[in-house]
Amino acid sequence: MSLSDAAKAAKEAFVTGHAGTSINEITGVACSFIVSAWTAQLVSLGFLGIFNALHMTPSVTHVTVAWVVRLIGVCLEFAVVTGSAVAACLRPELIPLVLAAQAWLVLILLVFLTQTKCVSAVDLPARPVWSGLPAVSRLRAGTLLLTAVAILGVDFHAFPRRFAKTERFGTGLMDVGVGMFVVINALVSPLAKSGFVSSGAPALPSASARLRVGLVSATRSSGFLLILGLLRAAANDAVNYQLHLTEYGQHWSFFVTLAAVLVVAAAAHAILPDPQPVSVFTPASASGPASVSVFAPVSGPGSLWGALARAAQQPRTWIPALGGLLLSAAHQTWLLYGHSHGADADGSAGAGTEWVFGAPRTSLLTANKEGVASLPGYVALFLLAAPLGRLLYAVRAHAHARPGCAPALGVVSAAVAIVVAAAAWAATALLTAQAQPVSRCLANSAFVAWQLALAASLLAAALLIECAAAPQWLRRALARTHGPAVAVPTAVTPAAAPAGASWELGSVLGAVDAHPLLFFLVTNLCTGAVNLAVDTLSVGDAAAAGILGGYLAVAVGGTSVLGRLPARAALTALSRRAPARKRGD
Repeated sequence: MSLSDAAKAAKEAFVTGHAGTSINEITGVACSFIVSAWTAQLVSLGFLGIFNALHMTPSVTHVTVAWVVRLIGVCLEFAVVTGSAVAACLRPELIPLVLAAQAWLVLILLVFLTQTKCVSAVDLPARPVWSGLPAVSRLRAGTLLLTAVAILGVDFHAFPRRFAKTERFGTGLMDVGVGMFVVINALVSPLAKSGFVSSGAPALPSASARLRVGLVSATRSSGFLLILGLLRAAANDAVNYQLHLTEYGQHWSFFVTLAAVLVVAAAAHAILPDPQPVSVFTPASASGPASVSVFAPVSGPGSLWGALARAAQQPRTWIPALGGLLLSAAHQTWLLYGHSHGADADGSAGAGTEWVFGAPRTSLLTANKEGVASLPGYVALFLLAAPLGRLLYAVRAHAHARPGCAPALGVVSAAVAIVVAAAAWAATALLTAQAQPVSRCLANSAFVAWQLALAASLLAAALLIECAAAPQWLRRALARTHGPAVAVPTAVTPAAAPAGASWELGSVLGAVDAHPLLFFLVTNLCTGAVNLAVDTLSVGDAAAAGILGGYLAVAVGGTSVLGRLPARAALTALSRRAPARKRGD
């Protein structure tokens, strides 16, 4: 099965030539989904509590009802997550109505749980102790799901054209995807974690040994991404699939960009000196529970600001930040003033921007000029985001060492993200006015600042939602309802509570976050299948929403099933280095 030339041309014309929308609208759409993810968390927690209460009764009837309740809970959670994602992408004007409906759902669920005797506090699954940042996991899963809706939705008339990828300059909702993946990768990268989270691997004696091992590891994972990129290009040619040529170029793709960024990140991780560990969290494993080892106090006992200052002064924090700023500045200078021999040879003007927009595609380089020209911007974005990850892990390590002050430290984490977001928003406004408008195609300095600002803002929102501690409030309310006769668990290791490990993100987002690369591959395959089987340009709005809902059900369900197969091991190991890492990073 393949597309006809006429259908291919029509689909390509449908997704090209767009100027985007406002940054405020994109931020609002993205923030609304963060709230919906929190709603899904509470729905998952509540129904897991009902399931556990029924499942504890040694009766076939109760167990059967328990599984029916569990199924209803998963379906309701799926409706919340996918419904909000589809509504946000197709009808953003419905977002207030969707959020209001979710608020009523949460209110009804909380009233039912607290005013009836069917669930006690001990029935609620205890919160797992993760080694990393649950807010990053929520951000990653949300980005993956919104991306899944957008990559298929853009082929329907129901998808607003202002949300499609911009052609040259401007900001569209689909311009956010790759930048968000790069930022999320940076936040959970070894460059960000080193010194705070133990990898379990033995320390290497020299910088050359670290460089060799790091590059081998990066080459392995990047090689896999490159293979995926080549397979994608070959498959597109085989079925005459539509190609948005000015997105990356003729052969380049998201996979190639991410592979190149990973190689640079591995080199930076290997070259920069290891920091003196101040507090290292060792994740739980089969051999033992999670633990925290404090190697040295940071500016005195209980000094959070000292911990942040020490983390900021480490070479692994300020050198990548400085390198990202310099690289972005050099890249912007080339875009505005630089000359390229390749551009002269192909007959285009000298400035880098004019080369990207005007050079004819007469060689392998110019055939992929958008991907090549945007690569320095994405590398700079990674280097600028990694220091934010280090600061957040410094706060996280401090919280693990001092569990009693964890809520306050959550507020501090949100404050760190807000400060970074404020600086990045100011830089976005300044660069847009004085240098060049935002351009995804060029990944210029304004685009880099915008992506960092948006990611930090969404991360701050996720962190603030965590600080609200709604699950803890529900557990305390149930304890008051049923009396203090039974001790209430507060936290366990993931290995000790497998049934409760999914509520942190919920069943749907948890499945997506646990296997990010697998989910991304499944959605790409499903997108291609739908486009080959359906004339998306002739489908009405209601039918398009229905197709998107079914497509997400297949993608999430397929990822959940495939993620449990024995053959997933290699893909899962690579996916932890590819678009993102597993839950809790």
